[in-house]
Amino acid sequence: MPQMAVSACQNCSEGLQSQQETADPLANTISSLLLVLAGKGLLNWALVLLKRGQVNKSFLGYFCISLTLIDTLLILIFSLIYFLEDFCLLGFRFTKYHICTLVQVACFTYEILHWPVFLLTGLDYYCTLSSRHRPLHWAWKLTYILSVAIVWILALLYVFLASNFYPEVWPSFHLLLFECFISTSFQSFCLSLGLLMVLSCALLYCIPEIVLYCFIDHGKSISGEPMWTLTQSKANPESKQQVLFRVTVCFLSTWFPFVCLQLAILLLRAEIPAYLDMNVPWLCFLNSFLIGAVYWLQYQVFKVEKGILFPDGFCNWNCSTDPRDTMFAPDYKALSSSGTEDP
Repeated sequence: MPQMAVSACQNCSEGLQSQQETADPLANTISSLLLVLAGKGLLNWALVLLKRGQVNKSFLGYFCISLTLIDTLLILIFSLIYFLEDFCLLGFRFTKYHICTLVQVACFTYEILHWPVFLLTGLDYYCTLSSRHRPLHWAWKLTYILSVAIVWILALLYVFLASNFYPEVWPSFHLLLFECFISTSFQSFCLSLGLLMVLSCALLYCIPEIVLYCFIDHGKSISGEPMWTLTQSKANPESKQQVLFRVTVCFLSTWFPFVCLQLAILLLRAEIPAYLDMNVPWLCFLNSFLIGAVYWLQYQVFKVEKGILFPDGFCNWNCSTDPRDTMFAPDYKALSSSGTEDP
């Protein structure tokens, strides 16, 4: 079996070269790989349980649950293979060589999911949040569950049937008992770069509002309260520029450390393994970004509604027209709560 794997990899050098042009593989020891996966799994479970009141209200929420379950299953399988080393299950023989193959399959699958999940989540919010708020009954839940399952199945079919993916091995096959080649995520890099460029463009577009906020009003409204905690009345509607400024302030006031982390990763060209790039905190970041984008695009629809709730446990997207309500404020209460209440 090792000789067949090596020869197969040598016969498909063209596909391997195309992969290496996209992202150079990293060498990770199996023990460190298991520790990192365990830490990632614990973080995913912590956020899913903490925000369980929001994860069952959108496509991205159900995808977070599926990602957490799949990561947990992978950890159990890898740990079982690592400690038993050689065993048979359901007629299949598993050895430590299979850990590297399974990890590379998981990495390639995670790597191709960033843009599809981002686009599907944006489409979901644009179609559902722009309409009147309605409770999510069993049909919507079933739709989200089936959609998530279809996304995973299509991703796996693409990896095995339509892509140029081939497992990468060491020149000496026995080294796979200790280290694995791990690919980095090119889609995550492009998506992160695109989000930072959009945020930069939004800030440039809002320069007049920023100047007004920093140098004229000193961050205070007439009533003495921060600008981003007040809504506008119906008699004094906001412009698109003002709405974008408030949305951007809300988003950055909550996710500014994460934005700085993404910027540092891009500037330093840090190589992040693909299995680590796809995680629940990253998906929560995308969730808040997409909700803010949809709010800005559909503000004319939202401003006539009162008390529309969004499935986001980090930012408080309250679009009530009542000036006593809070608008575009970080949801610090939701961050410290168990997530059973709506934001």
